[in-house]
Amino acid sequence: MSLKDNKIVILFELIKVNLSIISSWIIFSIITLLFQSKISSFISNNSFITDKEVKSDNFYFIFTLLILIIVIRFLWFIIKNYRISKKHNYLIFLICTIYLFLRNNENDQLWFSFYNVKWSIYYSDIILLMSFLSSILLVRNIFYSNYKLYDILIKWFDDLKTKPEIVNPSFLLEDIPFEETNLNDNEMVIDEVVIAVKNLMPINSFIIGVNSIWGLGKTSFLKRVEYKLRNEPSKESQPITFWFNAWQHQDEKSIINNFFNQLKTELSKYSGDSESVIDNYLKQMMALVDNKYINFLKSITESVFNANDNTIKRFYDDINEIIEKVDRKIIVFVDDIDRLNKNEILETLRILRNIADFKNVVFICGFDREYVVKQSQIDNHYLDKIFNLEISLTVQNQRGFVIYLIELIMKSSGYSDKDKNLLTKSINRIFYNNDELGNINLELFLNSHKNEQNKDTINITDFDKLEQIQLIPSFFFESRRDVKKFFNELFINIKTLKKFEDIELDEYLLLKLLFFRYKWIYKNFTSKRIGYWLGNQDTLKFEQQNLDKLIINSEVENQDKIIIYSIIKSLFPPTGIDSNFKNINQKRYFPIYFGNNVFNESFSYTELTNALENLTIENLINDRVLGNENEYLIKNDIKKFVLKHENIKSINEYSQVIKLIKKELIGSVDEVEILDFIYLGETLFEEEYKKILDTIFTNFEDSFGQFMHELSMHYSKVPSDVSLHRQNNIGSHINSRKIDAFKFLNKSELLKIMLKIIPSQIENNKDDYNKVLNFLNFFYEIHYPYFYFGLFFEDIKTVAKGYIKNQFQFLYLSNSTIEGYARNIDHKFIANIFEDIREREKIIAKANSLIDGRNQWTDSDLSLDEYVKKGMDNFIIFVAGLKDSIDSNKIDEYSNFLEWLYEYQKKLYIRMPTTEDIIIFRNDKEANK
Repeated sequence: MSLKDNKIVILFELIKVNLSIISSWIIFSIITLLFQSKISSFISNNSFITDKEVKSDNFYFIFTLLILIIVIRFLWFIIKNYRISKKHNYLIFLICTIYLFLRNNENDQLWFSFYNVKWSIYYSDIILLMSFLSSILLVRNIFYSNYKLYDILIKWFDDLKTKPEIVNPSFLLEDIPFEETNLNDNEMVIDEVVIAVKNLMPINSFIIGVNSIWGLGKTSFLKRVEYKLRNEPSKESQPITFWFNAWQHQDEKSIINNFFNQLKTELSKYSGDSESVIDNYLKQMMALVDNKYINFLKSITESVFNANDNTIKRFYDDINEIIEKVDRKIIVFVDDIDRLNKNEILETLRILRNIADFKNVVFICGFDREYVVKQSQIDNHYLDKIFNLEISLTVQNQRGFVIYLIELIMKSSGYSDKDKNLLTKSINRIFYNNDELGNINLELFLNSHKNEQNKDTINITDFDKLEQIQLIPSFFFESRRDVKKFFNELFINIKTLKKFEDIELDEYLLLKLLFFRYKWIYKNFTSKRIGYWLGNQDTLKFEQQNLDKLIINSEVENQDKIIIYSIIKSLFPPTGIDSNFKNINQKRYFPIYFGNNVFNESFSYTELTNALENLTIENLINDRVLGNENEYLIKNDIKKFVLKHENIKSINEYSQVIKLIKKELIGSVDEVEILDFIYLGETLFEEEYKKILDTIFTNFEDSFGQFMHELSMHYSKVPSDVSLHRQNNIGSHINSRKIDAFKFLNKSELLKIMLKIIPSQIENNKDDYNKVLNFLNFFYEIHYPYFYFGLFFEDIKTVAKGYIKNQFQFLYLSNSTIEGYARNIDHKFIANIFEDIREREKIIAKANSLIDGRNQWTDSDLSLDEYVKKGMDNFIIFVAGLKDSIDSNKIDEYSNFLEWLYEYQKKLYIRMPTTEDIIIFRNDKEANK
């Protein structure tokens, strides 16, 4: 059949389909002829535009502009092949017919104003113009449906509008799909999909599924397909494309409503009937969704195709007819189905396969099959019926991940050129250092079995070979999205770190890759745990016996375990040695890697480490800490740092910390912290430490002096069993073992040091009896903490007697009242100083007998009455011998005090004498004379 015959058939079919419309038009035309005069009279009497308005200055200009707009708009419709709605055409041609009858009737009273007298054109002839243009458009719709010119013009306009996008430099990357103009890893698959879709003319909707796990680039794949469909040359008209994101809507109704509103928006660009038809169809669909008792499948099959209820079927057919007349393939991209819940997934699938099952419509959907099946609780067989074609995206090229990461780094405006080069070289060394090792089978290193609790355990069959495993990108990245996320994390970490000179970059990147892939492993590297499984030495070592100490998540697979072990072993080799290099396995420098060199808000780990090495911590504290609102907290942080064994590498650094402690520049340091510090000097520096002991212990009042007291009490205490109730801070099992390891600060050496110190301490505090008494209490040769009693060294008794003799008048004669005499009489202390040797031996024997007989005591178990009595008797003899050294102006007070002591002795030191007792004592003394 010829083209001409085809057009005649088309015209005949068009008349046949619209016969009722044509008939009604003929009827209205006949009515107009019959009532022409009345119609003209009605229009004449009710016209709102009179001769006055027509003759105004602006009317002609405005009317001409209106004509121009109408002509341009219709010309665009003609180019576009826009299909004006049937109602619109019907009204235009009906009004035009009526107007022709009225215009040619010269007998009626209707008067028309001339737009152009010469050509006899009336203003009202605009009706004829619109009718003429509509006729041309109708002919274009019926016989010339080619869209090429329109598509060419649209592309030209788009190119004009497209300007280079001015993008403010951003250091971080958004988690958005790649630009559709970029080549895709699946470019060959995309090309085949584009060709297939272009050649596809489906009678019903055709559904293509793009299946992959989250992050493998489904959205980028879809965007690239869309770009190629819209921009590559084709014999077909450009397709209508739009994106439908069901996850952005809250329920089933809003999903359906949104889809058809989007469809209506796109079709209304080409057809005037689309809005009303789609609205009617959507209204019927919403009514079905509201009816919760209608079965899913029944609601579609019976409602759309049941001959007994034609309404939905008619609207469905009308939409199909519009799509057919528009003659453009409709391609709908449906993304993120794997973000939906069960009901939303089912509703989306219902749209794809049933509600929107229109001709010439292609759905291209991105989804994760495993997720959709699990979440919607449908079986794979049902899903197979939904999709006409399913494409599974494969894991992207391994080296492509590395290339992409390097590309992101090189393009970043946040790195200097030097940093970019260093990072690139380091990344290449990590992944391409030894390609021949990449083929090692990880399972060769594993021997999995079930234990008695049926839990997975793992044995390393060849621990020595672990670090030989070649690292490949898939150990850390599953998609380019992962690469972008790592880039963002790395950028923040590096910017916090600030200087690559503070680290070994390869080790730093490897640690960050480990933390990125296995985020839960981070807790193993905290300060509280790292020593447990990497050892407490200055060099951190990952050894085979430490495998079980590493906390591994129960769901981690065997291959992941080996990857983790291999990385950790390469970072912390079991053969590692102490060095001055800033490697990650040096405990001193590990916090720089772990915490990105952040020490606190005032300075970095590197600044503090450098200050320690350069002996300038005091300057750092003076410049950056003193006066800071967080001074106390910062000092405490510095204290923790400088007291760690791994951070002190030389005797000079050790001496520097001594000065900081003595000047209290790092806050208070307790006895246990001092013990650890002294233990470090004893074990690490030995002879060098011995030479500076005199500079450490210089008084009894600073932190080292308080430690001397605790240490002296520890050395002298009986019993020495630390399992019993402790009386001092350093009496634990661990601390006792450290003290026992002392080579230089033993009991005898401690006594020598304290004897050097005490004269100056007593001299400086001679007027403070309580303070001197406290100093002397440092010097127990034997101390019974459970009896609250101790026995002094002989040397100390001599020093104490000297102090009492020299300060006797100040201590006992400065207050001549009876109460004043009693003030400085400490029975135990005086008995200790002036003890009777035989009573001392008795006390020791009695105490040892009690200790050997049981392990629980009270202070009342050891009776000191006779010991104190003998000691006080000796004190009185001592005081009586001081008469010649008493100042003449103090001799009366001295005599009174001695009388008071004699009366006290008479009362057996049970009750202190009163004034009346002294008077009686004096009277008796006179009577005896």
